[in-house]
Amino acid sequence: MTVVRNAVCLCADARMLIPAFFVADSVRKTSACRGSSFDVIVFAPSEDLTETHRQWAAGRGIELCDDLDVSPLLDIKILKRRFSTATLMRLLVPDHLAGRYQKILQL
Repeated sequence: MTVVRNAVCLCADARMLIPAFFVADSVRKTSACRGSSFDVIVFAPSEDLTETHRQWAAGRGIELCDDLDVSPLLDIKILKRRFSTATLMRLLVPDHLAGRYQKILQL
């Protein structure tokens, strides 16, 4: 029997990390009540994650990913004027998780 893995992903930086954790925790709790099984992953720059963040997420079954290579985004001109890197990180998630999940939902 093949197990199909799916994931719910959020991308955040220091400014939106706590709201992202709130959403991730809510998604995890709701899925547990319904018997659903999927991974919940929060993508964030490693410099924005503290040990407290890591412990909190681990205690709730939320995976943290701080190794996403954002270098392809650094040359985007609009990034410097309007968006943080975290805004566009979601564009890199599918390639980063390629082969690991059948479906990925990004919030």
